[in-house]
Amino acid sequence: MTQRTQEPAAAVFGGRRFYGIEPGAMTVGQQLHYHRLYAQSGLKNLSLEDGEEPSDFAVRILNELLAAGIVLQMLGTLLLPEGKTAKDWTPAMSEETAAYLSGLTSSEDMAAVQAHVLTVVLDFFEHGLTSVFSSRKSSTGTKSRQPRPSRRASTIPSVH
Repeated sequence: MTQRTQEPAAAVFGGRRFYGIEPGAMTVGQQLHYHRLYAQSGLKNLSLEDGEEPSDFAVRILNELLAAGIVLQMLGTLLLPEGKTAKDWTPAMSEETAAYLSGLTSSEDMAAVQAHVLTVVLDFFEHGLTSVFSSRKSSTGTKSRQPRPSRRASTIPSVH
């Protein structure tokens, strides 16, 4: 197994740098906090529908997160301020990050936050989606479905 030696890319919001945390690198406290938010979001009741493409499922997940009003709290859980590690993370740090992101006003920062909603949150859920596909294949003994045209909306809703 090869270890990652490359420094993760920083996201810059309002001049401050933040780093995404890999799902497998979260502390127990961070995982519990994340799962509490996940339960509050209603996402636990979502499942991949028969014939649904992963991109369509991702859009549905994003819409549910937006409707639940917890996108910034999720980002606060999944982003670390520069100079902090997963072991430094606390629920208060998560709330501070969410509050900081909430207060940004420039169009550049809003675009950066929206992009991060797509890259951080959806990538995090993609990790779980891979498990869904693996478990469906192994439990049904079926091969992967043929791709079909995406029903994905041409625009992603804004996060503001």
